[in-house]
Amino acid sequence: MVEMKVVNLTAQNRQRMVWLQSHDDEMMLPIIIGDAEAIAISFELAGKQMSRPLTHDLLKAILEQFDAQVERVDIVDLKEEIFYAELVISLNGEELRLDARPSDSIALALKYGAPVFISEEVLNMAGGKVRTAKSGVPYFEKFGEETEEAEFEMGEDMLHDSGLEDAVRDLITAAQVDEEEPFEDDGSVAERIAHLRDLMQKAIKDERYEDAGDMKQEIERLEKE
Repeated sequence: MVEMKVVNLTAQNRQRMVWLQSHDDEMMLPIIIGDAEAIAISFELAGKQMSRPLTHDLLKAILEQFDAQVERVDIVDLKEEIFYAELVISLNGEELRLDARPSDSIALALKYGAPVFISEEVLNMAGGKVRTAKSGVPYFEKFGEETEEAEFEMGEDMLHDSGLEDAVRDLITAAQVDEEEPFEDDGSVAERIAHLRDLMQKAIKDERYEDAGDMKQEIERLEKE
């Protein structure tokens, strides 16, 4: 396992990404996260707190009531562009490993000052290095690929290029206006399936895996008809 540190949170093309960097500063890994998780992580990186507790604040409060402690986060797998993580918790002298999304796990790890690790296999599949273009703009170069500099441009820094308050307002606004348009039952089955596939891919990118699973089941039902 390779120990990583959370170094940045960026926004590009309406996508939020948390950037992990190895402690030897040689490798980087971007993970797409949802708006709610981006808000939680941005406040932790800035050392600030919301006036009222967010979901991850509530989770921390519940763990503390049971004298539980987040010890580490292990990002253990990558399947179909979805990262899988395990949240390692100590409770009554025992170690518990819970299946969790990387975004939620990272947010909790930051609250506890706990380390984040990733398997070397996953890092080699999805990681890379940050290069600097001739223009001085940093961009992400994935391992084993020759890419255009602009394709992996790291995007706008949500913490430093703009104020945290403005960044959070933008995130909340995006979450409100970026809701999916409901599809109607008229039209051909093929059109409905194509529309559902688009929505399912968007749900996966937003880490709404439960919604994506429901859409997949509906697609399978339509395909059987």
